[in-house]
Amino acid sequence: MNCTPVRMSENSVTEWKRALRPRIPRPGHFSFFPSCRFRLLSCTTFVKLDAQELPHLIIGACMEVHRHLGPGLMAEAYRDCLALEFRMREMIFQRQHSLPIAYKGHRVDGAVHVDFFVENSVIVSTGLPELGDNEKIHMKNILRLTGVETGLLVNFNVDNLRDGVKRIIVSDSPPVLRYTAS
Repeated sequence: MNCTPVRMSENSVTEWKRALRPRIPRPGHFSFFPSCRFRLLSCTTFVKLDAQELPHLIIGACMEVHRHLGPGLMAEAYRDCLALEFRMREMIFQRQHSLPIAYKGHRVDGAVHVDFFVENSVIVSTGLPELGDNEKIHMKNILRLTGVETGLLVNFNVDNLRDGVKRIIVSDSPPVLRYTAS
């Protein structure tokens, strides 16, 4: 394949990214669409991001927020800045989102509230005072009930954010609830 470098302006790159990503649903309207994130490579080639790479991108956004703000602020300040960072990175997310769970074969809407639901595949919980066993058990339970496989616990009130991020994966049990188009 002959690949000659092409000069693209920042606007044309943004237009290509917008054309390839799915539309964001209206606030309060839940609809499932497969995650379609792409990364621009050389010669204007787009590659779909896999489920393993997405948590790394989210942690990178958290680190950027922590680098600029530092520890010691209110949780809402970090949430606002993290939402802005997700928008600047063109990540599809829903903030203060309620997810349905399955109870004895029935769908229960609004039973679980999460801080961020990124790309319909990762739950992000922020504003935690510490990352203890209770928070990990709570996140595992949310992941099990909603059918989402990956969750991130983020505590911004630490000196080094590497100590304030925990990745929780629940993939050994089959998901209880799958999201369908409504």
